[in-house]
Amino acid sequence: MPQTHQESFTTLHRILIEPGPAPVLLLSGEPGSGRARALGAVVRKAREEGAQIALLRLDLDGFEEGPQGLLGFLSLWGQRHEAETDEAAAERLERVAEIAAEMPPSMASAILLAVLLEQDGQVEISVGDDPRASTRKILDSLGRLVLHVIDSAQLDAVSRRWLLDEAARQPRMVLAFSCHPNDLNVSVAPVEQVRRLEFEASGSAGSEGAAVHLEPVRDLLARADLQAADQLGRFLDLAALCGRNVPSDVLMGHLEITTEQREELLDLIDEELVEEGEHRLFVDHQYGHPSFSGLLIYSFLRPALNQSLLEHVPRDKRKRLAGELLDFVRNRVQVGTRGLSRLFVNLAEHTGDAKAREPYLRLLRWWVSPEDVGALTAIVAAELETGKTTPEALLEIADRASGIWPPAHRLALLAALSEGEISRPIQADSHYLRAGLLRESGQPKEALLEADQALKAAEEVHGQLSGPRGAILTLTGVLAGDLGDFERARADFEQSLSVHRQLFGERHPSVAASLANLAALNRHLGDTKQARDLFGQALEIAREVQGEDHPFTQALLKARDELV
Repeated sequence: MPQTHQESFTTLHRILIEPGPAPVLLLSGEPGSGRARALGAVVRKAREEGAQIALLRLDLDGFEEGPQGLLGFLSLWGQRHEAETDEAAAERLERVAEIAAEMPPSMASAILLAVLLEQDGQVEISVGDDPRASTRKILDSLGRLVLHVIDSAQLDAVSRRWLLDEAARQPRMVLAFSCHPNDLNVSVAPVEQVRRLEFEASGSAGSEGAAVHLEPVRDLLARADLQAADQLGRFLDLAALCGRNVPSDVLMGHLEITTEQREELLDLIDEELVEEGEHRLFVDHQYGHPSFSGLLIYSFLRPALNQSLLEHVPRDKRKRLAGELLDFVRNRVQVGTRGLSRLFVNLAEHTGDAKAREPYLRLLRWWVSPEDVGALTAIVAAELETGKTTPEALLEIADRASGIWPPAHRLALLAALSEGEISRPIQADSHYLRAGLLRESGQPKEALLEADQALKAAEEVHGQLSGPRGAILTLTGVLAGDLGDFERARADFEQSLSVHRQLFGERHPSVAASLANLAALNRHLGDTKQARDLFGQALEIAREVQGEDHPFTQALLKARDELV
């Protein structure tokens, strides 16, 4: 049962003032439910009573790996805190930015920078030091400490494990995670000593103030013309579902707002809900949010504002709107950043499907920095052994992360899979995926060995005439060609063509692809006439089943016409 805020306050107060190690705290509730407010109030009360306690907020929103990852993260922090930043805080931000310029763009570095931004001490940090060692030095210097992870989903598995180990090592540290009500304890803090406190969404601390703060929104809707009021109302409903960050141009595309109406609506939002003033609703990041390259992003000034808007959308309507928006975003935006993955989690949470958010949460949990790839293998292998994840879920993420993670990250997951006992069908899929990743990594010889194992397993599981066997034969043909074994490449492509014809008939994209592979091989070997004929056959099928404008059709047309 969710506790009242007074009950939560009393529990938190007792935990903080008791000497010795504290349990890991899970502050469970929706954003805006008053979790951070309650924790801050408890710490202030303890200080008034004479306790020496530091409270550090660990907010990792906006961190992305890449050349500008840390500087973009700091720039976003500066935007969010611009109104409350005094001269000392501005100097601290400048000093931290100088340190960030010399650090690797990793999650460990982002955690260190977030800690540095939150504390006023003058702990000396050497640029060449390991970021986790520097963070430990700061934490050890603060005495009794509450470290509050604002959004537990933003942490990857390796960083989460490190923080939990630090909490166990440092008895004066209280580690608190804000988490969603649907998150299981074991997924947030897989340790024995955990205390979960539930915070209700409605009537929570701060929500009444947020409701008052939203009065100008209602006034604005009342005095706007009917079209503008309708568009703004629908925009705000969708914005509330997105969570902290709102991709405004994506929402307007979903609402099918014209270019002219879009500019008018943006002007209205900027003038009434973004500009500096008493009733601000959003921070306008324009196109500069590190996690949303090329997208116009607003973020809610405070989580309680988001929650207050959300409370005015009935549950059934939330499910429908979230499902429709999630489908739209899936087709428009690739999950290429941590921030975008978090957006997908937020939308999935509102669909009412408990399983819809799991793939995106795993994607975030296993989205580690390059230096942590080896540690990820060990963590995922342990999760498999204890049943906290499944081979099927692991394969899904390894496949879903195509184009998002480098091959080494995805190979780390598959390495964890190979350490346990898995079924023959899973082995076939794992070997096939691993073969493709090894080829992508420039290791064709090792890739062909994996592909041969995949082929053997697929034949045992699915038989000689199956889609998986046809797909694997295509891959072995490509890899044989990479290694200069053109005789085997031709034999595998011909077998793949035969399998696809028997399964699908003559007029199918897989048949066209097999013909194209044979054509490319003949072109490489100098048989121009045969290559042109095969490209022509593939082109005829592609035009019929995929259309003239399909990229594959256009590529076949270009390849055929280049052969004279």
